[in-house]
Amino acid sequence: DICDPDLRTRLSKEFYTTNFERIPLTEAEKEYLKEKKVLKVLATDNQRPYSYFENGVHKGVIAEVLKRIIDDLDIQLEVRPLGEGTDPYTVLSNGDADFIADIYCDVPTALKNHLRLTTPYLSIDYVPVTRISDSLPSQPKVACINGHTYTSKFVETRYAYPDRYYCNSIEESLEAVNSKKADVVYLNNITAMYNIWQGNYLNLQSSKEIAFSHHVSAAINENSDLRLLSILNKEFHLLNRNQ
Repeated sequence: DICDPDLRTRLSKEFYTTNFERIPLTEAEKEYLKEKKVLKVLATDNQRPYSYFENGVHKGVIAEVLKRIIDDLDIQLEVRPLGEGTDPYTVLSNGDADFIADIYCDVPTALKNHLRLTTPYLSIDYVPVTRISDSLPSQPKVACINGHTYTSKFVETRYAYPDRYYCNSIEESLEAVNSKKADVVYLNNITAMYNIWQGNYLNLQSSKEIAFSHHVSAAINENSDLRLLSILNKEFHLLNRNQ
């Protein structure tokens, strides 16, 4: 301690906050990783700072999770964007990717679409974004973003059809609320404030009130090698809440 005051911190970080050499892989799982060498991954795009691509490089919260996998498993990941509006439940059917890094955790829908989900590793909270200058009317019109699972699972079940205004992106939905084409949009709390400030929407605000939440999992095709599912589950199991 006298010679190296940082020793305890480094030891704690090495043995308690990282997974290095702690993931209990079977010989078969180790062989799978050795055979694959590179795993092809799809990840959400255009949701800063949750998950996005900049000059072809994956960044954000989900990118940090994948970096953890790279470090722990000593394997390369080839990460590509999951296009906005793309149905995440069907993109693995052609075998072009090994797994989806982040997908809405809905087991019945996944099984119906021939996917197997990992244990959830992240919880996403959604908050309403409204105009500062106007109080929410008794029958507000909601901006619904096409292609997002939470739109059909949560938003459309709360609002009847005449009270919906459909958009194709987060930016378009914020503009709809800002220009009074809609009164409210629900965004995940990781991206809400970023998008408000980035778009210079000084008349918009996000509430601290959580409207609904959902879990995030990774997913593989049901015909994929189940060793991959087991490896990912072991990895996510060792992620603690702080990480």
